[in-house]
Order: sequence, then C-alpha cells, then structure tokens
Amino acid sequence: MQLIRSLIQSPLKRITLKLDNQIGLPDESSLKYLIFAHGRSGSSTLVKIANLHPKIMLCHEPFNRRKLDLRALKYKNITNRIEKTIATIDDIEEGFNIINQKYNGFKHVIGQLKQDIEPHILTGRNYKVIFLQRRNLLQMVISSLIARKMQKWGGGAERWRKKFKQHQFKPFDIELIQKRIQGISEKIKKYKQLLKDNNIDFYNVYYEDLYGPDVSEEKKLQIINEIFEFWGVGKLKKLKYIKQAKELLDPGKYKLNSEETYKQIPNYKEIEEQCGSDETGWLFNGLDTQQPTKPIFNSSKNTYTDTSLIKPIKKYAFVFVCQEGPLEIEALFLAASLKRFLKCDYELIAAIPRPESIFGKPSEITLNLLKEMGVEIGYIYNDIVAKNPNIDFKKHRVWLMTNKLFAIKLANKLATSADKIIFLDSDMLLHKKFTGDICFSIPFNARLVPMGATMWFDGKWDQFFQLAGATMPPLRIKRTKNNDNQPSCNYIPPSFNAGFIGLHNNLVNEFSAEWIKCFNKIISQDLIDNTYFLEEITWGITMHKMQMPYNILNIDYPNLPFFHYAPKSKLKNNNKMINLMQSILKEYPSIKKIINNNHNWQFLLY
Repeated sequence: MQLIRSLIQSPLKRITLKLDNQIGLPDESSLKYLIFAHGRSGSSTLVKIANLHPKIMLCHEPFNRRKLDLRALKYKNITNRIEKTIATIDDIEEGFNIINQKYNGFKHVIGQLKQDIEPHILTGRNYKVIFLQRRNLLQMVISSLIARKMQKWGGGAERWRKKFKQHQFKPFDIELIQKRIQGISEKIKKYKQLLKDNNIDFYNVYYEDLYGPDVSEEKKLQIINEIFEFWGVGKLKKLKYIKQAKELLDPGKYKLNSEETYKQIPNYKEIEEQCGSDETGWLFNGLDTQQPTKPIFNSSKNTYTDTSLIKPIKKYAFVFVCQEGPLEIEALFLAASLKRFLKCDYELIAAIPRPESIFGKPSEITLNLLKEMGVEIGYIYNDIVAKNPNIDFKKHRVWLMTNKLFAIKLANKLATSADKIIFLDSDMLLHKKFTGDICFSIPFNARLVPMGATMWFDGKWDQFFQLAGATMPPLRIKRTKNNDNQPSCNYIPPSFNAGFIGLHNNLVNEFSAEWIKCFNKIISQDLIDNTYFLEEITWGITMHKMQMPYNILNIDYPNLPFFHYAPKSKLKNNNKMINLMQSILKEYPSIKKIINNNHNWQFLLY
C-alpha cells in the first residue's frame, strides 16, 4: 500500500494542477455524485452524458475487476496499468481519496467488488445516488451473454452489428439465464433496501425510459435534466452539449441489441417461453425491442420525435360491444381469448348498448360468463340511434355501427388508469401472447378502409371534408381491388376501418365530441346511396381535423396477434382458430348453452 502511495502521490498533485488548468474542474470536487447500476443498463452512455455538464466529472468504473485501476482514472503520464487490489473497506476508502483528486463522482456496476464490502460503495460517502436499472431483466441477461460471447461490451451500434454478423452462437443455457435473472433481481432489491435503511437520497432511472425507441427525444432530455436537478447542479443549458446528449440517446446509433440479434440465438423461442415473465420481462414485444411502424402525419408541425402526443403505453383497456344475438357468442370468445393471451397490464370492458327496445338485452348466462372472465360490464346509451327511432336499422346499419364510438367513451370513463384504449370488433380473436406493441405509442391506430368501401366515395372526398370543417390532407394511398367487380385501384386520403381502433385515453373526450359533429354533418347530406361506410370514414376525417399523429395497421395485423373472422367463412376454414374456440368451450362450457340456440355456431360442437 505504501508503494502505491509513493508511486502516485507526488505525480498526482502535479498532474491534477495541470489538468485543472486545462479543463477547469468544478469548484467543489469532493465525491458527491454516484451512478450505481447493474450491467448492460446503459450506464457508460449515461456517464458520457453526465460529463457534458460543466459541474460534473465522473470517473468510469474505477473499481472494475475488484481492483483500483489508475489507468482508468486517465492520468496522462500513467501509461502502464498500475492496480491496487480492493479487498477491504479501508482499500475502498483509499480509492475514494485517490478518485477525489480529479473527480467529484463515479460510476459503479453491481458485482465489481466482493459482496461483503460492495455495500460500502453506497454508504461510504454522502452521495446523491442515481440507481440505473432495466425493467426488462431477461433482455439485460441476454445482452450480457451476447457481449461475453463476442468479447465486446460497447461501442456504436454499427460496429457492434458488424462484429455480431461475424459471430455464430450456440444455444444459451436456460437454467443459467433463469439464475442470472433471479440473482440480479435480488441484488437490485437488496441495494434499494440498503439505501432506504440508511436514508441515502437516491433517484430511480430506467434504461427503457432513457434509451427506448418509443420515448420521445424531449422526454429523454427531461429525464437527463431531472438527474442534474436531483444532483443540484441545474439543467444542461449549452446547445452544443444538448446536441451531444441527443446523439448519445439516439437508439439508432447506440442501441446494440434488437429482435434481429435475439433471433440469432438458436433457442430463442425456448428462452422466451421458459424465461419470459410479466415481472422480469420478455425477450420480444417489450418496450425497447421493436422499432415502431413509421407514423404518417398530415401536418408539417408534427414529427415522430418532437410531438408531446407520442408516449409509451404502460396500461391498455380493451373494449368491445356485446348485444343480444350473435354478438353475444362472438363477444364471449373474444373475451376468453383476451384473458388467455394478454400478458400486459390491461382491463377488459364489455359495452352493452341501449336502448333495449333497439338493441335487446344479453342473456344472464352471457353476463355471468363475462364477469367470470374478469370483464367489467358497462352500459352505453347511443343517443345518435335513440334520436332516430323511425329509421329501418336493418337497412341502414351505419347507425348501429356508431356503438363503437360510445364503447370507447365508456372505456375512457371506466378505465381511468389506462394509457391506451383499443376497440375490437366482437368477431375477433387473440390467438397468441400480446405483451404490447410499440406502435400504440402513436395516438391513433387503425387499418385502412377496404377498397369496397372507398369506391362509393370517389369524387366526394372534398365535400365530406368540407362538411366536417376539415382540410383534406395532400397524402393519397393506393387501394387495390378486392374482387373482379371493382376497379383495379383507386387513391384515397388516409381513411380507416373501425374494426380495430387504438386511441390514447387522454384524447377520447375531445375526439368523440369532434367525431359526433362530423358524423351528424356528413350523414345529414344525401351525398351517396350506400351509407353503410359513412361511420368508418368519419374516423379518418375526425383524426385529420384534429391533426393527430396516426399509425396505419396492415390489414392482416402482421405485428399484432389478432384474427378477424369476418366473413365467418374465414373461421370455418381455419383449423387453428377452431381449435382455439373449442378449447375455450372446454374452459367455459356454459357458452354451449347459447350456441345451442344459434345454428350458425353449432359447427364448433362437433
């Protein structure tokens, strides 16, 4: 120990003075700031961002490999690795004193010191601790194993991917992955409790919030400035430093792993099945694993990165209509499939339409089954229909289709904690695990209206938009024919089918008010003979009028595990879906009592 002191004490004084003059150290250089993190959490990038602040100078992992590495301290006249083994708390204290000669903080990664002395990293000084962690620990462990097998732990995404392509992976050890997830989870809990027990001020920061592709640039910078405010040094102000921070937070440049890399692991499906969980994350469909479908905006004021409307989704509310008749059976199968395969934070809501004189009343069997499945039942009063009681609703079904909007309004009322409301046509099934989809961070999601609907509106689009008081966007989308009785193609402004609608919960009230105004104005004019699809085009016109960012879902839901069986022939020809429904009948045999009264569904009983 004396040898180490003699090697460094005198030179350090001279070097420190020289460096102080060169780069201007903060006035108060005592150790105050600590980034405490587990591996593969983006901590190295966070150190770089923190060091952009004129009052912060953090040392990068000075205790790595259970030694104090003086070369890691980056003194310019130290070219050889001079190390001091850290075996005791006294060794840590001596390390603090050495670090303090140049830095006012440092980063430490859990596991770099022995378990019996590592807690002193947190308790040895009056730090203000940033506790950096990942919500998705499965992805963290896989990232760590990939890095270890490649012997490459960082760098830009481009260099990483280039080296990654040169590497052949063998199947990963499932038991090892499970043990590592459990181990890091226990350590996170242990150190958080240590901080609380010792009244140490700490601030939780999550990898997904800083580096996730679904998080806006503004939100990321807000978190960075919250860190600086927590440390008491004020926000990052100089534009050149803000620009550098934005670049470091760009997932396209620095995010190393993705679905593509995970799928190079031979047994990735087994890993997902045996190691994934809601608590510690899934390998796929997590907040930071998918690139969003590129949103299309109808306003030059909106971009993906600068609009405050884009936000990550933590909780979903799924709502569907359940009314007397065939929709009862469809709603029950939909609810059961959602309950089986949803692996996210969610609420299920069944909207029962009124007045009963028009819509009827679902059976007690149906209502009891919905409750058994954990579905909240709510009632919607469709005043658009109620105000027009003399209409032949069998001939003019467009009026009944307006139940969809009132169902979304109901979900907004009941599921107040949900970020996203998703309306589903009752003739849909969820047939595989759904943990969320990053596309829903965009305020409005729907699939394009089919060409069979749009052909009725040719030459009338301008009139529809004018009636609604909206400006028709310049963008046109090509729609190809569905059958030989239609033109080969036509071009339409973005317009949507209402069988699957995603809408941010905080926008529902404003959107629904505008929707009703638009619908009433459009349907009051006798512009077309076939009014069936007027309800559908109202969704797109309202969205354009509000200048909402939107996401077009492909008609076959390639990224979403939903199956839409309209017409029913699609279901009868799909053995996988029939098997799913028959397994639901085994789980909820009371559904058979309703099917017995409806011959169109009795094929499921054989």
